[in-house]
Amino acid sequence: MPASGGIKLADANVWLAVVFSDHLHHPQAKTWFEVQGDASCGFCRVTQMALLRHLTNAKIMGSFVQSQQDAWTNYDKLASDPRVVFLSEPPALETAFRSSNSHYGTNGTNGTNGG
Repeated sequence: MPASGGIKLADANVWLAVVFSDHLHHPQAKTWFEVQGDASCGFCRVTQMALLRHLTNAKIMGSFVQSQQDAWTNYDKLASDPRVVFLSEPPALETAFRSSNSHYGTNGTNGTNGG
């Protein structure tokens, strides 16, 4: 746990800028990441999936698009950095998430006339 007691959950776009040296914001992202303490930057399943999707998307990466295997290799390299932790999902998360959405209508609306 970082000294401050908090973990930063960076957006996938920040992680992309950290790992992709040709990204417009790579210098700023690299500078930010370099000053982070051990176990202070978190990935969750959503940011992990988004980074993998970004790295393998030709519209985002252009000529630098990666294969799925290369994207996983780059993720693994980042995940092995002592500053990075993976934030596991609590066992009951799926149930709680579904329950929080149970008030929405079954026809794709949120239960109001406007949808």
